[in-house]
Amino acid sequence: MRTTIAAATMCVLVAAGCAGASVPAETPVEQETVAITASYPYGYRDLEEIGRAADLVVEGRVTGVRSTGPDPATPDLPETLFDVEVILGIKGEAPGNIVVKQTGGTIENVTYEMQGDPMLKEGDHVLLYLQRVTGGPEKGIYFILGGPQGRFKVAGNGSLSTVGSPTIKIPSNSTIEEVAAST
Repeated sequence: MRTTIAAATMCVLVAAGCAGASVPAETPVEQETVAITASYPYGYRDLEEIGRAADLVVEGRVTGVRSTGPDPATPDLPETLFDVEVILGIKGEAPGNIVVKQTGGTIENVTYEMQGDPMLKEGDHVLLYLQRVTGGPEKGIYFILGGPQGRFKVAGNGSLSTVGSPTIKIPSNSTIEEVAAST
């Protein structure tokens, strides 16, 4: 008799729970962030030095994220490719749009980000010191020299600020024109 009552109670509870319950359309997926530490192959002392090393220096706006996947050079780490619209070419021959790669990205709900070098985002207005990849499957793509050393935010009034943890310092309220003159 106890088994029958327990089974009957269980059926009523299950039926009552299903009748009025709503199931969320999507369960939020937790995203994990992993900080990557690295040392860059070279630390630039100032804007003049990084300007000499750069193939291309541009003011641009990030217009999209092209892809995220394993970096061919370091398959354990992802890289993300960004579309950048060139607003002003300061050094080198700048086409209207370029592709810039950055170490880091999101794969299977895990975001990998270089410590002190936050990922570019769509809409970012930036000044970039770039080097062109000259061989392999990424030929023609650019990477930012020295991580945060080669990247500056551009404010609406044209003034620049550093990003992340750079070792190159710029005077407060520096403008693109002032920086371009030292490149």
